[in-house]
Amino acid sequence: MAKKSKWNINHHESIEMHREFYENDFEVIKFEKCGAWSIGILEVLDGPTPNVWEGLISTDGEKVVFTKGGYFKEGKITKTWQISKTDIVNIDQGKFKTKIIFKEKHGKLTKASLFEIMSLVYIFWFFFYNSKKVTIRPKNSFDNLEKFNALLNK
Repeated sequence: MAKKSKWNINHHESIEMHREFYENDFEVIKFEKCGAWSIGILEVLDGPTPNVWEGLISTDGEKVVFTKGGYFKEGKITKTWQISKTDIVNIDQGKFKTKIIFKEKHGKLTKASLFEIMSLVYIFWFFFYNSKKVTIRPKNSFDNLEKFNALLNK
C-alpha cells in the first residue's frame, strides 16, 4: 500500500482521517493556509511564502475542523483545530481565497510567524494584521468544493 502524502491522498482517506470529529455527514477538502505575504503579485514574484502550509478542512455545517500534517506524515494528523460555527464572525468566499474571521484567536492557525511579524512591523502592515482571521486557498481536488461551501455557509 502506498504511503499517504499530499500528492496521492484521496477523498475516502481524507474522510476517514476526519471521521472521528463528526457524528453526522460532513465534507472535507484540501486547502492551503495563506500567510501575511500571500497577496497578489508578491505570491507570483516571491515564490515560497512564509507561514504557508497545506492541510485538510472539513465541516458538517455545525463546526469546522482544520488539520495540519495529516497527509504530509504518512496519514498522521499533527495539529487539529475544532471550531464551532458560533465562533465564526464572518466568512468571505472569493474566487481564489476564503477568509474566515473568528471571535477568538486560534493558536498557530491564525497567528503570524516570527518572520511575518518582523517584516510586518518593518513596513507598518502590523496595524492591518488581524490575529483572529485565517485566509485559506480551498482546493477542489475531490470535486466536492461546491458541497463543502454549501455546508460552510449553512
